[in-house]
Amino acid sequence: MRAKAFGNGHIRGVDLMHRGIDPLHLKESDKGGLTGGIPFVLYSTVGTGDSSPVTVTSDSPLKFRIIDWHVVKTSAASGGQTAKLTDGSSDITNAADLNVAANNIVDGGQIITAEHEIAKGGTLSITLVNSPGCIVYVSCITVS
Repeated sequence: MRAKAFGNGHIRGVDLMHRGIDPLHLKESDKGGLTGGIPFVLYSTVGTGDSSPVTVTSDSPLKFRIIDWHVVKTSAASGGQTAKLTDGSSDITNAADLNVAANNIVDGGQIITAEHEIAKGGTLSITLVNSPGCIVYVSCITVS
């Protein structure tokens, strides 16, 4: 039985079954009009009292795009607590208001599309104000 082709014949279904999806397949799929990337999630637990930027990844082994982010609050509410993502020099997101009780989930909000890609070798950091305790989850996708 012959495998059915995807994207004008550039990726054969049997290849996906035997080798899995990897960045090479996704580059090939661009030729056929399909686009995509390998999704993954980065996270960092930040303790109360951490007020300097927290590096999630530095010297990234691949180029990736941030597609969503959210925060799980682990400390009590305190006025003016915020978090935002940066690449070390430019803001990737607007600041999310974290003035909520512990155990709440806060949507990270707006992503600045002109800054949402981290280059291979690049850095992703979390900048906090008023040192909230939290876990920051960042959903990403590989790009070429």
